[in-house]
Amino acid sequence: MENIYQMLQLILVAMGTVALIATFWVYYRQLLTMQKQLSASQQASVGQNILSLANFLQAEDVRNARTLVIESIDSSNYPNWTTNEKQAAAKVCSSYHVAGLILKTGVFPADSKIDILKTWGASIGICHDKLKPYVTDIRKQAGSECLWAYEWLFEKTVKAKAKGMAEPIATH
Repeated sequence: MENIYQMLQLILVAMGTVALIATFWVYYRQLLTMQKQLSASQQASVGQNILSLANFLQAEDVRNARTLVIESIDSSNYPNWTTNEKQAAAKVCSSYHVAGLILKTGVFPADSKIDILKTWGASIGICHDKLKPYVTDIRKQAGSECLWAYEWLFEKTVKAKAKGMAEPIATH
């Protein structure tokens, strides 16, 4: 009789072990599925972030301001800039400052940052050069840290171009 109880006990332990292993296997599969879902969600989020930044930088008023800066502003003639030119300068600086803030937060993977720098790199560089006197004046008024993210964005563009990672495409 004792042998039967021991045998029954072994069978129950074996069944419990099999059930435990099966449970762990199900949990493992669920974790893999959740990991795939999380990855897909993160990719969708990155895509949405890129689209939002692109829409922001490609808004008609921002594009028009960049075009005015690139085509009309003469940095050597800063004291004589019109109100319209100064407003365009402010819009370009603030839009690239916000873009720099967003990119610096790390919500974009490195390859997406490179794509953004490729797309707007030429414009960032040209506008940065043309708007130097305006930025200097703003910093005198608001403090040296003003528009720091615009400066960071410009530096990233220069570094990416120097490494051959971002050959800027002209975009107004």
